[in-house]
Amino acid sequence: MGISEGDIMIVHSSFSPFKGGDISPQDIINSLIEFVTDKGTIVMPAIRKYKGEPEGIRKLFDSVENVIHEYDPISTPIWTGILPKILVGMDGSSTSLTPLNSLVSYRRESKIMFENELKDKISAPNGPNSGWAYCLEADAWIISLGTDLTHSLTSIHTNEDIRPEKWPIKNWYRKRKFKIKVNNDIVEKEFLERHPKWGMLHFG
Repeated sequence: MGISEGDIMIVHSSFSPFKGGDISPQDIINSLIEFVTDKGTIVMPAIRKYKGEPEGIRKLFDSVENVIHEYDPISTPIWTGILPKILVGMDGSSTSLTPLNSLVSYRRESKIMFENELKDKISAPNGPNSGWAYCLEADAWIISLGTDLTHSLTSIHTNEDIRPEKWPIKNWYRKRKFKIKVNNDIVEKEFLERHPKWGMLHFG
């Protein structure tokens, strides 16, 4: 498909279609790594689930702006599947310090893409200093393994998050507060999050 060694691949994945076969999650990751070689980079969404977050229809009405969630890039639960969970635990991987729309990456550009994530006063998850913006600027490939990109193409939100103040829809964002574990330190930071109603009302 035109992908070659040295490229960045953002891989959205679900292992469910592969269950019952003779391939393991680690086998898939190993194949992806072998494919791009040590010259390329594998990136996966490692989106997190926070204790006490509203679920279902409550997401539309419950306020989270005064709740401070704790984010540990290594141990905070991942809900985007077994493949990113395995990649986070692999030696040499790097994990996003952004608590919303988090990424995990492996190989050549894995650390570089997360270096400036926390520099904005109030960040949007796919903002100009995010790993998402870095990947798109580098013409990363977006790959789907067993999942529907209609519901999981997180990179599209880079369009609004690059300049959230210019986004024309009112009340598109809400604010969220986090305590982020950065090595042995705790950093408190506020983020903008696309309000769940926009996704729930359009995609269910």
